[in-house]
Amino acid sequence: MKKDDHNNNHSLNSQNSQVVFFDAQCPLCCNFIQFCIKHDRDQKLAYLSLHSDEAKEFLSARFSELKREQPLSTVILLENACFYVKSSAVLKIFKCFNFPWNLLYQLRFLGIFLGDLFYDLVAKNRKTLSIFCRQE
Repeated sequence: MKKDDHNNNHSLNSQNSQVVFFDAQCPLCCNFIQFCIKHDRDQKLAYLSLHSDEAKEFLSARFSELKREQPLSTVILLENACFYVKSSAVLKIFKCFNFPWNLLYQLRFLGIFLGDLFYDLVAKNRKTLSIFCRQE
């Protein structure tokens, strides 16, 4: 699947109340989205590149606090008009999957601080970790 295919006709106007915004220029992020698509059997999630005009317009128009977080380099989940970023977003995404992947949501007990610390460590090293990603 090409990076542009991640948008697969989902939009912010669709009936889907859960949208994953992701960095389509990051191989690690794209592989995570491929994993999500594979395991989201009920198609609960829509996927939209943070670099798309639709995502940029939507995020900057409604949620100015995300501008300070540099949203073009993190995973963001929009769920029922609430935003989740970094580890909170990833754990909420896993909650949407079937067993056993949905069990990872239980890691939320570690708290946002530890979760985001791990997320930031992975994000900081994502270029190095990208060698483990399959290029399609």
